[in-house]
Amino acid sequence: MKIVKITVSVLLLSTILILFYRIKINEYQDIISVKQERIETLIKYLDEAKLSDKEKDKYIGELHESVNLLQLKLTTLEDKLEEISVFQDKLK
Repeated sequence: MKIVKITVSVLLLSTILILFYRIKINEYQDIISVKQERIETLIKYLDEAKLSDKEKDKYIGELHESVNLLQLKLTTLEDKLEEISVFQDKLK
């Protein structure tokens, strides 16, 4: 009986964790989409501005770095989500 309670508790906690990770993944995907739109807009405005290529690359590079960091976090969350899902399947 005690094992059943522990298993149910672990399943419940892992389900909550899965939901949390999915919410975070959606948030990161939304942020990445917004940042990519900003990059496109920035490129458009930088083309119109009379800045040197070095200055343009600096601004664009900073946004690309933040997008890459978010994509890394997104990948990490997706990996954790997969691990928890596999663990949960084993418990069932």
